[in-house]
Amino acid sequence: IPTPQIDITEHEHRYYFAKGQSYKILDGVVTYVEPEPASLESLNAALLEQLDKAAADAYIGGFYSTATGDRLWYDSDKDTQTLIDGIYTRTKEDDWTTKERYPGLCPAGFAPMRARPHKDSPDTAKQVYLLDAKKIKQLIDDLDLAFFYIKARLWQLQALVEAAETPEDLAAITWEEQLAEQDPADDGKNEQPEEENTPETEGSQEL
Repeated sequence: IPTPQIDITEHEHRYYFAKGQSYKILDGVVTYVEPEPASLESLNAALLEQLDKAAADAYIGGFYSTATGDRLWYDSDKDTQTLIDGIYTRTKEDDWTTKERYPGLCPAGFAPMRARPHKDSPDTAKQVYLLDAKKIKQLIDDLDLAFFYIKARLWQLQALVEAAETPEDLAAITWEEQLAEQDPADDGKNEQPEEENTPETEGSQEL
């Protein structure tokens, strides 16, 4: 970066302007001018936008559930959310336990869901689990709880942004995903129930 009040060539002139640097012509000389610092209001708005995006990513980033009796990581993308809602609705139908809804995948009274041992486990680690109505209810309860923790974290950080008085205050505010990603299995409400003889598929069958 050229120092103030230094002559540069036309080529350099085009180069520096193309880079978006702040220069002015002072007394016929291309002079570097320190950019104005961003206002607290603009920093505030930019951070709120970042936090909204972090929350949106977290909603579709997956969640832990103990629906099977084990702590497993499930997808929560939009399609999977729709799938879980649809399955839960079907569990309330009178013929849920007698009508086979997923021929070739599981018997009547069960629905297939894929999960992996941990959030960081590869997709190849996913297995298909067959869940009955009670376990589907636990799955959707855990999904709702995971979403609540994300929303609560966003509210908390938004309040901190609004209360910030300096750029340094704003710089200290981060999403800290590990705090928003609470595990329903750790909240004490999920006692290990007596397991039914629930059929499961073998391996990591693709659906």
